[in-house]
Amino acid sequence: MAPAITSPLPPLSSLAISPPIRESRSLQNSSPRLSRTAFPILLPLLLVLLFADRLTPPAAALPHYGAVPGGSCPMNNWSDNGYWGVIEARAHAALAAAQEWRGAANEALGRVEPLQLLVAALLAAVVGGKLAQVAGAAGAQIRSKGLVPTLTALFFSLIRLLPGVKAFIQEQQDKARAQIVGGSSSRERAQWRKRLPDVGAEAEEVLGEMRALRDKDKAWQGRCSGTVYVGGESYEKHMKLIADAYTMFQHTNPLHPDVFPSITRFEAEVVAMTAALLGGGSHPEASWGDGGSDSAANGEENGGGKGGAKGAKGVKRGEKAGKGGGSGGEGGLEVCGNVTSGGSESILMAVKASRDYMRAKKGITRPEMIVPVSAHAAYDKAAEYFQVQLLRAPVADDWCVEVDAVRRLCTRNTVLIVASAPGFPHGIIDPIPELGEIAARWGTCLHVDCCLGGFVLPFAKKLGYPLPPFDFSVPGVTSISVDCHKYGLAPKGTSVVLYRNREIRKHQFCAVTEWSGGLYVSPSVSGSRSGALIAGAWAAMRSIGMQGYMDITRRLMEASKAVAAGISRIKGVHVVGQPDMTVVALASDHLDIYRVNDAMSQKGWALSALHKPASIHLCVTLQHVDAVDTFLADLQAAVDEAAVSEMSAQGGHVDAVDTFLPDLQAAVDEVRLSPSPLSQGMAPIYGAGNRMPDRGAVKELLLDYMDSLT
Repeated sequence: MAPAITSPLPPLSSLAISPPIRESRSLQNSSPRLSRTAFPILLPLLLVLLFADRLTPPAAALPHYGAVPGGSCPMNNWSDNGYWGVIEARAHAALAAAQEWRGAANEALGRVEPLQLLVAALLAAVVGGKLAQVAGAAGAQIRSKGLVPTLTALFFSLIRLLPGVKAFIQEQQDKARAQIVGGSSSRERAQWRKRLPDVGAEAEEVLGEMRALRDKDKAWQGRCSGTVYVGGESYEKHMKLIADAYTMFQHTNPLHPDVFPSITRFEAEVVAMTAALLGGGSHPEASWGDGGSDSAANGEENGGGKGGAKGAKGVKRGEKAGKGGGSGGEGGLEVCGNVTSGGSESILMAVKASRDYMRAKKGITRPEMIVPVSAHAAYDKAAEYFQVQLLRAPVADDWCVEVDAVRRLCTRNTVLIVASAPGFPHGIIDPIPELGEIAARWGTCLHVDCCLGGFVLPFAKKLGYPLPPFDFSVPGVTSISVDCHKYGLAPKGTSVVLYRNREIRKHQFCAVTEWSGGLYVSPSVSGSRSGALIAGAWAAMRSIGMQGYMDITRRLMEASKAVAAGISRIKGVHVVGQPDMTVVALASDHLDIYRVNDAMSQKGWALSALHKPASIHLCVTLQHVDAVDTFLADLQAAVDEAAVSEMSAQGGHVDAVDTFLPDLQAAVDEVRLSPSPLSQGMAPIYGAGNRMPDRGAVKELLLDYMDSLT
């Protein structure tokens, strides 16, 4: 048996969730279903028709309260018998009419054979049920995607049925598919192995072949958006530490805690140290302590399951965090969680746990979650996997989710509201305190996607950057996802999903009692997991420490501000919104930004392409940061040609920024001077995706692209 790792946590009563409050909602945001709306209306009518003769009293039994409307009523007010006489007279007339209609219907149906009536009733039930299903599915699609996109998708589905249209669309898709996947040489793919070799090779031969393939990879050093987060002069030393830790524990599997208790402790401490950064833990000031070597001591003292933080209260956007406190809330809240394989799995587990928790708590069987359009695509994956209806909330002019839209989308079936801190596209934090209030009022869960910001935002707030509240200090937040393999500088494949208490996390687990192989319990999607990755994450966090992450964050934030300042001085492009962190997105009102992206790609840059709106972004990592003193001299000399004259006053500067900004300016100029579209790279994919109204065709192109990779 493989028990899940647990952490001592407060009781369920500590969760700030109150019973739902009925709120008025517009008709377009309500979710009426036939069985819930039509049935209460039709049932009384059917009863009246069936029992009209019994409901209709004889005329002599009716007391006389005055004449009906049209005559003279002696007393015609709310308190007089005359008013109620009018009501009773109208009721009597209605019942008489129902009885008359019933008699006429019985007379007509008397000429029909009983078998015909039975068949007609069955057919009506079947057709009615199907119509109800179609109406329900259409209503769900409209609520999820909106009326116009739903009608557009229906239109293109019908268009495809016309003779010749399907063949034409298929021809165009084949052309686009050939253009998209054309970058992979068919001759090169022909050399890929299709079966095991007859005789195994020596180790040096194997490694030599692997080195040769690695040398064909794109040069990523200092030129990739995100992707590789470790860099700088300590790169080799840090990577060696991770490799040594991985090698030491490569044989381990946390599915067997009785065999590998070291991995159990590593996971508990990684979770506890991460929770301490985000408002969890029970020891005051633990997260902002002296940064000494007390990590192992804390784990030993608390059974490997506790960490702590007591920080300042959440502050509004624009205010600085108070001195002596982190981002954690008061009260020393304890938080539990598990290590997962990445941000997507952390999000999947949070959705699954929230769905099952709300089903157990409130009996919700038709779960819905409200997700900003800027939230990660993993929520779509979770909705598809776990059969949760996904409702998209738009973003406002500041690129944060519209709080009023989220409020309108809430129903009794809402199991989860989603926020990002920050959002992947634009690096902007959603208004989490306001969303927490909505979640608390409706008695539902609130998940904060902190995969990108978990190891930056707590330190940035400590450094004095004005950031809104984003962690468990916000009432209503029930879970948070954090990637260790990003700015935590842990090995790829390590993330953490955190929960406010143990009661919610229990619904993440899977326990099997009837398997012939024995009792089985697993905390996440994976059964067997790599203990080596968990050990590598622990080694990274243990070696860097609080002060190390603080220094890293300072350099990252300074580099990000320098990039944003430089972009704002490039004619033809502008920064999207006001980034809170290390993601800087840029768009253009006049240029094809995807062609700018391709031009940058030709210069060796690998940026992230976005859409809605069309834009690209650079996620600043340590790969883009160099020694300040060395860079200052180079940057000062290149002020005029790089249009970054004000960066010398920032204090912390970037050598990759020194090359990024001139390359970006050259790419913009190239696009401006060249009217012909680029036919290679990402422009065809994102260009088509941004312009094609048939989203189903775009989805098919993406599936074809993924299918072509392996």
